[in-house]
Amino acid sequence: MTAPQIPNDEYLQREFDKMEKELKQAFNEVDTNKDGLISPQEARQGIILAGERIPGRSFGHIIQMFDDNHDGQMSLEEFLNNVQKLVRK
Repeated sequence: MTAPQIPNDEYLQREFDKMEKELKQAFNEVDTNKDGLISPQEARQGIILAGERIPGRSFGHIIQMFDDNHDGQMSLEEFLNNVQKLVRK
């Protein structure tokens, strides 16, 4: 007997749901001033603390990709929405 197949989108959503708590925790750790937003400076520091190095121009591009409303900062909602888009690619 063959196990039922789960549609790919449904599987990815389940996996994202499992990661969401950890993603929120990571966001809150990087949001050092606890204003609910990650500034470019906080993001850069978070990436450095994670042991990653990203060149300045590449870093700016990453921030722009996650800053949906173009206010120069990343909200938790923007962060989660964009991570979810990346998971689905």
